[in-house]
Amino acid sequence: MAGANLHVSAGIEPELILPAQFFARPQRDAAWTGTRRLTAALLADALTVCSKPSRSVTKKELHVRRETMRWLRSNDRTWLFSFLRVCEALDLDPGIVRRSVLRRRDAAILAGALVAEAS
Repeated sequence: MAGANLHVSAGIEPELILPAQFFARPQRDAAWTGTRRLTAALLADALTVCSKPSRSVTKKELHVRRETMRWLRSNDRTWLFSFLRVCEALDLDPGIVRRSVLRRRDAAILAGALVAEAS
């Protein structure tokens, strides 16, 4: 009889919420202030810089793009806002972000070539 009760109760889970489960959501939302927002803005700016079309680029813009690509390719973890630490802070996979940037860059280069070819 005790075995039967154990079997029945094993399928029933108590309706209990632990404090860590209850408070996890507000803490996650609160984390999107200050440094985390700055970190996300830094990554968004890098994505914007790398995905701009190549046509009529000034020397300064070219320099910024090269520096941004160097930052994206770097595996340096010593700097607070290094690419790898930015990805860690935002819970992003650096490899996926890098591939996405390269796809966007290639699409921008292709779009620039098509526009140049059409004119």
